[in-house]
Amino acid sequence: MKKISAVLLVSVFLIGCSSPAKHWEKAVVDNRINIFKNYELGHAMTAVVGNPMIYSQYTSGQDYYKISIPNVVAWRDMDIGTSNRTGVQVKWQPKYIYPGNDGDYVLTSESYYSEAIGIIVNKDGTIPQNPVMRIDKKGSQKRYPIIPYKKDLFEVSFMPEKMNSQKNYELIYSGKSQSTINIAYREYIGKSIKNGFIQTLSYDLSESNIIQFKNIKIQVLKATNTNIMFKVLSSNG
Repeated sequence: MKKISAVLLVSVFLIGCSSPAKHWEKAVVDNRINIFKNYELGHAMTAVVGNPMIYSQYTSGQDYYKISIPNVVAWRDMDIGTSNRTGVQVKWQPKYIYPGNDGDYVLTSESYYSEAIGIIVNKDGTIPQNPVMRIDKKGSQKRYPIIPYKKDLFEVSFMPEKMNSQKNYELIYSGKSQSTINIAYREYIGKSIKNGFIQTLSYDLSESNIIQFKNIKIQVLKATNTNIMFKVLSSNG
């Protein structure tokens, strides 16, 4: 009986000292496209020659949890906003779905103790009391405080991909000759214009003051050789 009890005690001890994340479901952080446009449908706008009439930017990336206050310590006096290796800003993202009832995710960062330390967080960025856990092989179910404690510690922000994450589209006003206006279309990846994605467009306003390029429909209100006033009527992109 003593031998069996000893084996059971050792087994319980080993289970208690194993990583709490071993059986947790991994969180999936999908890429998404963040879209910026310099216009609103139906609003009058003005552009001068050489400047964009229409500008759209499509950026590929992922959401991450941004720290709302500086100088917050989670483990061994290490600031959660600064890498323990490089000193660069830490990006916190969901690593696991937290199985408890006071949080949704466990955040980790490759730059903060190589993802050995996790922070429990709700989807809206708020954190419970004692949200810090060690989740590597030496971790346990024990939770630790974060200093100073602030409930709304994180806010959801957008992190672009590092390489070629931005695609930019421009319609640039090029002036007017008699009743014809000229517009240049340019398409970029990052800061480089894509080969074959520069076009010169001409529209005769005596035929119609409604012009269209691809999925963008524009009403020209007034045009001179130096500037143009217009409204974007529709855009599906």
